[in-house]
Amino acid sequence: YKGLPAAWCRQFFFASLRIGLYYNYSDYLQAKQKKTSLSALESTLGSLGAGAIGISAVMPFDVIFVRFQAENALPPAQRRGYTSLGNAMTRIIREEGPATLWRGIIPAIGRAMSLNLGMLVPFDMCKKLLVPYLGATKANVLLSSAVAGLGASFCSLPFDNAKVKMQSMKAAADGRMKYSGLLDCMMKTVRNEGLFKLWVGFLPFYAVIGPHSMLTLIFNDAIKSILDTHR
Repeated sequence: YKGLPAAWCRQFFFASLRIGLYYNYSDYLQAKQKKTSLSALESTLGSLGAGAIGISAVMPFDVIFVRFQAENALPPAQRRGYTSLGNAMTRIIREEGPATLWRGIIPAIGRAMSLNLGMLVPFDMCKKLLVPYLGATKANVLLSSAVAGLGASFCSLPFDNAKVKMQSMKAAADGRMKYSGLLDCMMKTVRNEGLFKLWVGFLPFYAVIGPHSMLTLIFNDAIKSILDTHR
């Protein structure tokens, strides 16, 4: 449970922002255009934008969480020895500068955008396509959320792997970093380890993201339905 407070803060604010912004955007466009659903392009743009804004706001918590998780894998001489969320944040700012809290922001944005795209767009589209067969039922929501969990895992894992590598890297003796950016990290992974290493750890990743996506979407859909009936 190392880094749990950082994980709580990250997940609370990130999930609230990326899903809340998307559905506020969706409701606004539907009301403005007087229609009941968004086009695939509108859903795509909304999910990408909400994901990028959400992760940009919570990036410091993400960096701290990754460092807590990677601590035991480092040689004893390289361990940072953070004692709490507050201690980690103040030490990073003092020792490495505030910009370090947003290290890896590009792969993190890529991961967040791909996660939102793979989760929210398939969910909304699948729900719409299944209405003639299942109606607007709980079975429809359950099946659509399962598809969304698979899509979110497949789309976001390459970015997640790159993000973790970049956030946990340390400068070499000459001061140079192992990776210069997201594309450099992915290209070196493919060149040195093979294409499918971008999806290394897919099953345990899906075991986390799949149920998480399903529960998030099911509860969000239920809450939205309750709120809509009281408007």
